[in-house]
Amino acid sequence: MTSPTQIRSARAVLVAAVLLLLTACGSSGGDSAASTTTAAAGGGDTATIVAKDFELSDVTVAPGAAIVLDNTGAATHTATADDGSFELGPTDGGTTSEAGKAPTTPGSYAFHCEIHPQMTATLTVEG
Repeated sequence: MTSPTQIRSARAVLVAAVLLLLTACGSSGGDSAASTTTAAAGGGDTATIVAKDFELSDVTVAPGAAIVLDNTGAATHTATADDGSFELGPTDGGTTSEAGKAPTTPGSYAFHCEIHPQMTATLTVEG
């Protein structure tokens, strides 16, 4: 027969396990590559495109702003404009690319990873 103390102990372990699981799964997602960053041209700010796992982040910048690719994953990635207007990388995992320049004409610029073409995002030039 199971004693009341054993039942309470089992419940406590179950509750702790559920709380641990909920905490682990309850991430706000704030570190996702899908976030958007912004930088102004000439202000010393550099816009960062993040490659995390196999996702690229969208970014909004001023015309001609400095941009870099921060590769937080393990695989090598690029950030290559579909129209050829900018190219960052290839950038090894755990490193950041040399700075490039955003286009000077306002608009939306689709880009992708040359190595993993399913990785896509958009650079938006506003100003």
